[in-house]
Amino acid sequence: MEIIKSSNKTIFNILGEQIYYLRYEYRKSYYQYKTNYNDVVLLENTLTQQIIAMSKQEYENPTDEIRSFLVRNWYMLPNDVAEKTLSHMVESSFKYRNKADYHGIIDSFVIFTTMKCNANCPYCYEKGRSQPTMTMELATDVVKFIESKHGDNQVNLHWFGGEPLVNSDIITYICGKLSADNVPYKSHMISNGFLFNSLDMDMVVNKWKLKDVQITLDGTEEEYNKIKAFNGHFSEGFKTVISSIHKLVDNGIQVTIRMNQSHKNYKNLIELTNYIANEFSDKVSAYAHPLFADKNNKLTDEEWSQTYEGYIQLDKALKECKLRGIQGVSTLRPHHCMADSDHMVCITSEGKLTLCEHFSETEIVGDIWNGITDTDLVNEWKEPAPELDECATCWKYPKCFKLKKCEVSDECKYGAIKFEEYLEDQAIRITYKRYLQRVNESSKVSTQQQINLIPDRVVKLAESEVGYSLENRDYGNEIFGKRRHSGWCLPFIYDIFKRAYSGNFNQVFGFKSLPAVTHQLKKLFQNQNRIYNVPQVGDLVFYNHNGWTDHIGLVSEVDDTAQYFSSVEGNVIIDNVSQVVKHEHISVNDESIVGFGRPNYRIDKQEEKEVKV
Repeated sequence: MEIIKSSNKTIFNILGEQIYYLRYEYRKSYYQYKTNYNDVVLLENTLTQQIIAMSKQEYENPTDEIRSFLVRNWYMLPNDVAEKTLSHMVESSFKYRNKADYHGIIDSFVIFTTMKCNANCPYCYEKGRSQPTMTMELATDVVKFIESKHGDNQVNLHWFGGEPLVNSDIITYICGKLSADNVPYKSHMISNGFLFNSLDMDMVVNKWKLKDVQITLDGTEEEYNKIKAFNGHFSEGFKTVISSIHKLVDNGIQVTIRMNQSHKNYKNLIELTNYIANEFSDKVSAYAHPLFADKNNKLTDEEWSQTYEGYIQLDKALKECKLRGIQGVSTLRPHHCMADSDHMVCITSEGKLTLCEHFSETEIVGDIWNGITDTDLVNEWKEPAPELDECATCWKYPKCFKLKKCEVSDECKYGAIKFEEYLEDQAIRITYKRYLQRVNESSKVSTQQQINLIPDRVVKLAESEVGYSLENRDYGNEIFGKRRHSGWCLPFIYDIFKRAYSGNFNQVFGFKSLPAVTHQLKKLFQNQNRIYNVPQVGDLVFYNHNGWTDHIGLVSEVDDTAQYFSSVEGNVIIDNVSQVVKHEHISVNDESIVGFGRPNYRIDKQEEKEVKV
C-alpha cells in the first residue's frame, strides 16, 4: 500500500488522526471513492482528500497494519459515528479558517451593459424579461459605486448581458473613467462573440484590459446559425464568430468556448469539437454543460439520462482533442460561487444589485446609490440546498455544497452523479499516473547534476530582479514590442532567458517561435513530452489560477525530497504593486500547479561564461 496523495493539510489539522482501538468494531466510511488502474485499487477519502494505492488482496483482506492505517486515516469508522456530523464539522471549520474577511470590500463586479441581445437562442433563461440599456449617466454612478467599494484591491470587471457588446460604449466609458482615476482593473466577458469583428482591438486590449472571454458555440455551422438566428445575419453568424475568436486569440486574449448540450445534440457538438481542434489547435479551451432544467428545458427521466450519457461522451472528445484538461481531485472551497463570496456583486442595467447573474429583475439586495440594504436576502443566499435521502451515504457529500437559491442546485435529481463519477475516476487515475511519473523521475536525480551550470545562471539573473516592477523595466514591451500580450509574467521569463543566452533563446526552449500567451507555451512543451511532475532547477512552473494555464515562474531551488521548491515569478501583486517575487517552499502537490516545463539547456564552454547582473 502507498499514499499517492496526502490529505488536505487544513482538513488533517482539523481532524488529526483517529485513534485505533482494537476492541472497537469498524465499518467502511461512506466518504470514499474506489476505482482501479490495471490491477491496482485506488481509494480516495473524499473527506480528507487523501488517495492511496493498494493491491486487490490488500483491499479485500487488509492486514492488521493496513487496517490500523485505514482507521487512523478515516477510511474506517466506529459503527456509532454520525458521518454527516463529522463532515459538517470539517466543512464549517475549513470555511472559517480559509474564508477571507473582506471588511465590506467588493472588488469584483458583474455589469449588465444591456439586457438586449442580437441573438435569439430558444433556451435563453432571460426570455420574457424587460430589456433596459445602461445610460452614460447611470454608468457614471456605477463608477462611483465601484470606487467606493474596492478599497485598494484591483477591480475585476465582468461584462454581461443580454449581449454586453450591444452596448459596448458603456464598457469603454466605465474603463476610461476608472483609468483616469488611477483605479487598477482588468476585464472579463461572457459574449456570443459576434460583434468583436467591428471593434478596435487596441481599445479592447489596452483600454478595456480584456483578459478572457467565454463564447458559446451551440453546434456546427448550420445548427449554430439555426439556433442563434442573429438579427439580420441568419447565415453569417458562425463564420463571423469564428473570425472573432481568431481576432481575440491573435491579440493575446484567452478564449473559452462553452457548448450548451441537450439530450439530442451531443453528436453534433462532438463534430464541432473536432472542427475547433483543427481550426484553433491549442489556442483556445472549451467545455460543455447541459442546459439548465427550467421552463425552456423540461425533460423526462429518460431524456435526462440521455443528456448525461452524451455529456460524458462529449467531455471525452474535448479532452482527446486537448481542448479541455483532466483536473485533479476537487477539494473543499470557502464558498460555492460569487453569490456567497462576500466580495462580488452584479450591477443591472438599471443600477440594482443582485448576487447572481441569473437574476436581473428579482433577488434585488440593494442598488448602486445606497449599497447593499437587504442583508436578510444576502444571508438567504448562503443557505445550503435541501438534501436528498441519498445524500447521507453519497461518496461526494463532504465536497458537495450547493446553495438553496441556486438554479442548478438540484442537478443530482437528473442524473448528474453519473458525470461526477466519471470525472472522479479520471481525476484519481491521473493523480496516480503523476505519482508514478514522480517516482520514476526521482530515481534519476543524478541527471540534474549534469545540467545545473546553465540553469544556475538563469536563476541568478532572475533572482537579481526580485522586487522589480514595471517602473524598473517594461518587460512586455521589451520582449513583444507592439505584439499583443496579456500580463507580464511570461515576458519576464523570456527576458531572463534572452539575456542569459545572448538573445538566442528560442533554441533553449526548443521551439521555432514563442507564443505571447502562457497556456500556449505550456502546450508546446506538452506536445514535445517535456512537461514533468517533479521539478528541477531551471524548470518553468505553470499555474492554473482561473481555469486555464495563466501564470508562469522559474524554479530556483528544489529541496532534497523533490517535494518542495522555490520559484521566481513576475507580475505578482504585493502591496498593490505588480512586481517580481520569489515564492519559497511551494509543494509540488499544490493544486494550482499544472506541470513543469523543461527547457533544452545546453552545456558548452561558450555558454558557461559568467553573465553580469
